[in-house]
Amino acid sequence: MTAPICLPGRSIEFQRLRVAWLVVAIALISGCDGPGPGPEAEISQLVDTAVDAARTGNATALGEMVSDRYQDPQGRDRRAVVFLLRTLLGRYPNLLVVVRDLQVQPVSAALATAEMTLAVVGRDGSRSLPASIDADRVRIRLALERDGGDWRVTRAEWTRGGARF
Repeated sequence: MTAPICLPGRSIEFQRLRVAWLVVAIALISGCDGPGPGPEAEISQLVDTAVDAARTGNATALGEMVSDRYQDPQGRDRRAVVFLLRTLLGRYPNLLVVVRDLQVQPVSAALATAEMTLAVVGRDGSRSLPASIDADRVRIRLALERDGGDWRVTRAEWTRGGARF
């Protein structure tokens, strides 16, 4: 049997410990034998997907994220808010959305809230530059419910420039 190869000045136990930590780190990174993502990760992914849909003008994908039971403080139901999303995406075909300060609070396994600040810059395709550029900072609070395996928005409240709209 050959003697184990050891780095100068390092014991074999030290090297084994390093290998063990490396295996643990790889397992954590790859998600081996761990539980699936929690509500925070799932809702963060939903927000990322929504931002991508807004950037590409995919109102259908955004509409699918809205629950059939959607109701907001302004009295809009799912149909009305999906119409609002389609209208905004139709007006601003070139949209840039940046999410800041996303905070997800699971209420239960099937309910959660999410708050975030959005920086939104859009170009109205019907007007010439620079008048066609609109920008807003929007604070959004969402109520979400797990529907089957997917999270859907059941309520949204947002403020723009200190005023609700």
